[in-house]
Amino acid sequence: MFSKKKMITFIEENQVAPDLAPYLGLGALYVEIYAPTSAVLAMHIKPQKLSKILIQNWGITSREGALGKIIGLLEDGRTKEFEGSFAAFQAGNSDAILDENFRSYEELLESCEIYNLKESDFQTNETIRAWDFEQAAFIIRAAHYLGYLKEEEVWNLLQNEVAPRVKEAGFKDWQAYGISVAAGRSFCEGTAPIEILYPFRRLLNGKGAWKDGAFL
Repeated sequence: MFSKKKMITFIEENQVAPDLAPYLGLGALYVEIYAPTSAVLAMHIKPQKLSKILIQNWGITSREGALGKIIGLLEDGRTKEFEGSFAAFQAGNSDAILDENFRSYEELLESCEIYNLKESDFQTNETIRAWDFEQAAFIIRAAHYLGYLKEEEVWNLLQNEVAPRVKEAGFKDWQAYGISVAAGRSFCEGTAPIEILYPFRRLLNGKGAWKDGAFL
């Protein structure tokens, strides 16, 4: 576990160029689940643990596997098959969500205000596509840390592949983006929402990669 002093030193020693910093907002929610280091490209996690995370969640064991999953998430995504059911759910059809994911989404709505978010923002959210973008960005960053991708490849993918799709999807700020990520994660996967709500609040409070509020 990072002490505050060690975390500050780590961040200071691994700063990126100011023009690249906004792109670290992509993947920041997932990075912050494991360590409060989203403001830099460097990661503070044991490689063995990160490798296990990529295998368990996305079946990634190689450069080719990482690139294939990144492209798949950006072009088609895991949310595609859920788009219709999510729209129906948001329109009031509570049966549109999978039974095994219902409790996760219900808990997301019940808990969001504890983390300085509004339930109404989730109720009016129209898309879960950001969940695909966030996964892709996290994989890009993790793949670099594990040696699958070069640093120049990371910035190229974040700047030219992920960021344009985020903007094309209509996101105007990190809060709207994060709401879509959290909604997609609960609606499609049924994962415990507290895992994403805690880093979400931290990032919105000016800590981590969203600290300056500068969107893409």
